[in-house]
Amino acid sequence: NCRISNSVKIIEHGRNLKSFTKGSSILDQKIVSKKIIIEADCHIGVGSIILPGVTIGKGSVIGAGSVVTKSISNKGVYAGNPAKFIRDI
Repeated sequence: NCRISNSVKIIEHGRNLKSFTKGSSILDQKIVSKKIIIEADCHIGVGSIILPGVTIGKGSVIGAGSVVTKSISNKGVYAGNPAKFIRDI
């Protein structure tokens, strides 16, 4: 029961750059995967990006082009890069 608009990217994995050391290759870094949870009755706007480990709370709205880097609460409007709380619904 969610509306996910066009061109939304849901990215559950990436490289662990915290362990990157001088002289090492980016390809030497381990791939880290973290679960993403999108709860019911959400709307994710066009072109938004959802990053690993994020939970989008029930009834939330993500504005177009937003980058969600941290979990967000229920029934809130979030927008921006990184996505920030705008108001409650």
